[in-house]
Amino acid sequence: MNRSVFNFLKSSLAFIYSTYFKSGYFRSALFNKPCDRDGNPLPLLTYPFIEYIYDLDLSKASMLEFGGGNSTLFFANKVNKIYSVEPNFNRANDWFLILQKAIAESRNSEKIKLFGVDLPEKYEYYPDWVKLVNQRTKKIIDQILSREKDNFDIILIDGWGFQRNWIAKYLVNSLSEGGMIIVDNTYNCPQCAHSLRELGFNQINFKGHAPSTHGDCTSIFFKGNIKFQPKSFRFPKNSFYRKKEFNPWEEDINFLN
Repeated sequence: MNRSVFNFLKSSLAFIYSTYFKSGYFRSALFNKPCDRDGNPLPLLTYPFIEYIYDLDLSKASMLEFGGGNSTLFFANKVNKIYSVEPNFNRANDWFLILQKAIAESRNSEKIKLFGVDLPEKYEYYPDWVKLVNQRTKKIIDQILSREKDNFDIILIDGWGFQRNWIAKYLVNSLSEGGMIIVDNTYNCPQCAHSLRELGFNQINFKGHAPSTHGDCTSIFFKGNIKFQPKSFRFPKNSFYRKKEFNPWEEDINFLN
């Protein structure tokens, strides 16, 4: 075999193994469930975002999320408490019931408060149904805000597309100073992103694949400085799926001291 071809195949296979196998991408796609290679839950958000959030100390953070799932279980392992809002169609095998069971079996179940938005399974006129969804979602939000006196440090918006813009605008005053709003699928939600920028938020996009079979964009929005500090002096640390630390190159770090 030609050496250049051999080197190409070797580097390509190493890339595939490191990027897709070690990260858990293959496992996530196979079982249609976002997770790392050991089966631990990952949020269905892009890998670049997961890498970023993985290195931050969120241990004192309170969080509100719209669209529960593996993200609920992932963040419950990192934050102090999390409120999760999810539609509930009150039917067998409903995602709300599956999530409820997963939370009950989670080692961090005491950190999670799950709220169901009760909705009819069928509808005749879509605009009326959308209005009903929004009204009942707002009722749940107001219920949570009345219980939680302090502002939230993290707000994750990953629910239905027609809700994201108004939810983001409705909750900006419930975000703590230095907190962040996370919006997923911002390729498909330009109005939500625009509204937050219009309100003075900075936007950083994390484009890439999610732990499944599609590429997407997860964005964070914040004002001023983000309050969350790195977990350690080494920031960024090694990848969430890489155990070996990188060696520093800064031999002359004290040159000007």
